Amino acid sequence: MDRTIDIHSHLFTHECAAACSRVDADWQFSIQANERGLHYIHIRDQIIGPVRPGMFDLAARREDMQRSRLERHVLSVMPFAFLYHAPVSCAIAFSRLQNEMLAAAVQRHPRQFVGLATVPLQDPDAAVKELHHAVTQLGLRGVEIGTNVQGAYLDDPRFFPFYEAVQDLQAPILVHPQDVAGGEALNPYFLRNLIGNPLDTAIAMARLILGGVIERFPRLRLCFVHGGGFLPYQIGRLDFAYRSRPELQGTLPKPPSEYFSSLYFDTVLFHEPAIEYLINQVGADHVLLGTDYPFRLSDPNPVATVNRCTGLGVDERREVLGRNAQRFLNLPDDEA
Repeated sequence: MDRTIDIHSHLFTHECAAACSRVDADWQFSIQANERGLHYIHIRDQIIGPVRPGMFDLAARREDMQRSRLERHVLSVMPFAFLYHAPVSCAIAFSRLQNEMLAAAVQRHPRQFVGLATVPLQDPDAAVKELHHAVTQLGLRGVEIGTNVQGAYLDDPRFFPFYEAVQDLQAPILVHPQDVAGGEALNPYFLRNLIGNPLDTAIAMARLILGGVIERFPRLRLCFVHGGGFLPYQIGRLDFAYRSRPELQGTLPKPPSEYFSSLYFDTVLFHEPAIEYLINQVGADHVLLGTDYPFRLSDPNPVATVNRCTGLGVDERREVLGRNAQRFLNLPDDEA
């Protein structure tokens, strides 16, 4: 069977919720089931879910992985748990506790799980320290960050020392939307997720490219979830503006489209023609299988989704299913 690695799955356990709740009485975390048996995560005044039991139960997760024909989950915290709006002292503690949770899951099942750290990015110096600890002491393979931090997008120079540290550690970055743009227009119809998530990813990616961050930090390895949001489907628009708009004249040494070849994307698009378009634009070697497990809006059969992409050759299919994730995460052959 081809190697299958899910780059995009989330974990948050009862034990971690209890530990985080002890940090500050104003910040309470819990996982609760309602009268219908559906599980929801409570963080302060937010209610998130429903989520599958695999969010907090590793045995249930492993059963779901087997049903989905997935050999390995890359574990990261859910975006609601980035907690970029928390006081810095709390955020530092929350990040450490969640990273220890992820590392413990990996240690229990090292053949099935890989972990990506979370960091208190509202304080870049603290984020660098936590990243070093998570990678060098806890054995996590990289880091997951949000598309913005309290409204500051990722081209903000305050984050440059963090990118330097990421490069030095050769740690990949998974970029996940949170606290998305769009305002009240996205309140109805679940649009904050359906439109807001890909919108904020598109904003973050555009600013990283047009703001020169990818040019300045060429050794960054960035993967954008949900197929990169809307931006991969507007490559021509970016290049046309680069040639014609004064705001972009002289800002980059090459057109925006040429930076896409250094970026990575997951397959969480729920539409095979969209996945095939993405692969045609960025190359099969830059698209990674993803699910967004264990949320309800996740792909329950990701291997079948990739296999239904008729434009893929055998080698390209293997790359998307797992080999690309192996390279992205720097996993040796005997660990993947």
